[in-house]
Amino acid sequence: MRKNTKILNCLLLGICVALAALFIGFLAFDTKTEAVRNQKLTQEAKKTNEKEKVKDETAQEAKKEQTEEEETAEPQMPTGISFWGDEFFTKENELQYSSRVKLEEKLKAEGYILEYANKTLAGAGTLSIMKMAGVPQDDLDKYIEQHTVSAGWATPAVTETGIRDLTAEEMDRFDKEYIPIITMGYYGGWNRDPKELAEQQQKVLDTFGANKDKFIIVGVRPMDGSVNIPEYEKVMKETWGEHYISTIDVCTVTTTTADGQTQVAEALYEKLLELGYISK
Repeated sequence: MRKNTKILNCLLLGICVALAALFIGFLAFDTKTEAVRNQKLTQEAKKTNEKEKVKDETAQEAKKEQTEEEETAEPQMPTGISFWGDEFFTKENELQYSSRVKLEEKLKAEGYILEYANKTLAGAGTLSIMKMAGVPQDDLDKYIEQHTVSAGWATPAVTETGIRDLTAEEMDRFDKEYIPIITMGYYGGWNRDPKELAEQQQKVLDTFGANKDKFIIVGVRPMDGSVNIPEYEKVMKETWGEHYISTIDVCTVTTTTADGQTQVAEALYEKLLELGYISK
């Protein structure tokens, strides 16, 4: 019996030793496997990091090239320029003194090949300008009603309620893809309210196509003292920002004179360059 017990104990001891050896072997194998796996993961992570680094460098290089191209690229030249608003001279003198004509001459002398549209009216108020642009009649009627009410018992100026009869040629909007230069307000039609004038200018701009966000506004107003000039300038500059040319700032003589119009033309040329609408 003791002999059998001894044999059994030896057998159990052998089994325990075998299991211990097997466990140690398993641990060693698992450790080796884990080391191999960690090494593989490290290599894969390294490769991934290298790929990401290359990808980032490629993206940065592409962005740099794009930035350089944008900086060196010339602005897209417009098809033409459309002059809208007030004309201050007779037809004979207009061809000699108008800022519109002076600017055209300047651009041609500098080698620019552009089309030009003359959408100016002499002696007509902003209501007529909006009508020519294609602003809905309902909008015009609302302005007329407001101006009539504002006048009270007095008879409003003709440009505050009147709209000129326009020809089919004047109503033709072939210039919708041109860059608009708007000079309106000298003859009235906006109730001497700069905010209303800015609203009317926007309505004209809204009738343009792809280039309606590329524009220049020239500030002109009645010279009879009926307009609060500081308020006018404040509204125009706040509304139009870099698109605005103040004739008070750029003209050393009266805007509506020949010399004044030459100065306006020079300011327009510089503004076209400044805004990137043309390039030297």
